[in-house]
Amino acid sequence: MQGADGLLRLSRIEAVELERQRARLKWKDAMRLRATETMIRCGVPVKFSAAEEGSISAELWQMAACVFGEQGLFIFGRPGVGKTHVAALCVRSFILRMEPVFREEGGTVPQEVAYPLFSTVADMLLAVRDSFRQRDFSENDVLKRYSAAPLLVLDDLGGEKVTEWSAKTLYAIINRRYAERRPVVITSAMNLKELEDRYNTASASTGSAIAIRITETSKILSLQAARKTAAPGRKRRTDERV
Repeated sequence: MQGADGLLRLSRIEAVELERQRARLKWKDAMRLRATETMIRCGVPVKFSAAEEGSISAELWQMAACVFGEQGLFIFGRPGVGKTHVAALCVRSFILRMEPVFREEGGTVPQEVAYPLFSTVADMLLAVRDSFRQRDFSENDVLKRYSAAPLLVLDDLGGEKVTEWSAKTLYAIINRRYAERRPVVITSAMNLKELEDRYNTASASTGSAIAIRITETSKILSLQAARKTAAPGRKRRTDERV
């Protein structure tokens, strides 16, 4: 028979688990309410911060859902087909599937969690370069920020000015995420062969190394049109960048 002490310990464990469950539900509800705000905080442009799952086809969504595991997604296609829209949707859905982390064993107060990170490749490289002039943090600190995010979106790969330094910096981040099995969503107006040639021109074999890592870690999506039919009265501009 279980003694009084054992029953007391069990009741305390049950009480903690119940409190944790309540805290989890409260945390998840707050995350849903702040989803758009959190997306913007993660770097998603305001224009794409309202991306909703129902705005793309079920087939396309099934492919995009790979980012909830360790697999990434490489999306390419001409300007205007919805690449950034799908990438933003990946961020929203990732946020809504996040779970709270409690400070300690037996604790019931969720701690701050790591959020996804969304950036154009050009802005990411600018952030790394700006670190050269900073005293408070180093280039490695910035690289770690992009490498350690639970989900990283790199928008418009190949649209930046490509140099030997930028190609090697990009590879360093992609390779770190590969080694640590963290998903990355990449959008580009170029296919992998075009990107490989572009980066190889600036830094011999670096473009090939980038393409190999993307192929090994990501689903490849050639996007023709992501969105469902636009709402009546709204005519899409053919030159709208997405």
